[in-house]
Amino acid sequence: MLKHTIYIFLLLLFVSGCNKQLSEEDKAKVAALNIELTQTNDDIKATTENYEQYSGGLIKSLIAARLEVLKTNKNLVEQRINSIESGSAVKVETLVTNPNPELAEHLQSEIQSIKQEIEIDKNEASKYSGGLILSMKLMTIATKEQSLAALQQKYLTVKYGLSSLPKVDIEIPKPIKESDPSVPLESRL
Repeated sequence: MLKHTIYIFLLLLFVSGCNKQLSEEDKAKVAALNIELTQTNDDIKATTENYEQYSGGLIKSLIAARLEVLKTNKNLVEQRINSIESGSAVKVETLVTNPNPELAEHLQSEIQSIKQEIEIDKNEASKYSGGLILSMKLMTIATKEQSLAALQQKYLTVKYGLSSLPKVDIEIPKPIKESDPSVPLESRL
């Protein structure tokens, strides 16, 4: 009987913990994040359909890179929604950014500008049925879509204070002249 009482007590304790109510501010954040999540899911679906149209090559590689960025965006937004809804204190051990509404607004205008450029390029590409010019137009579109995905990721980062990747400083070695006699032959190979 004591075991049953303990089980019932623990069950009630767990159930009461699941009944947390969100504040109005948290509800607004979750609603905004859900809108972003829906948009990101739509972008993933459209990009996946576009990806499946190609059998290989540079354009497919650019689309694949964009798809991975979009999936990362989706995971970041889902992570933030889950942390708000669960009420868990966010103890972040990765680099985070503080929300920056001014920069987010600027990025939003850049995103709209690139979307317009992509539409113009798509209309221009639709004039061609094949050949080198169409291939170049499609590569331009895929490159701009990759830039768009990166801008969207930055936008989500600065608008909602999501985690961002740390900057990595890479030292680029100076080129060695092949005819420089002071450099050993092994270093020039």
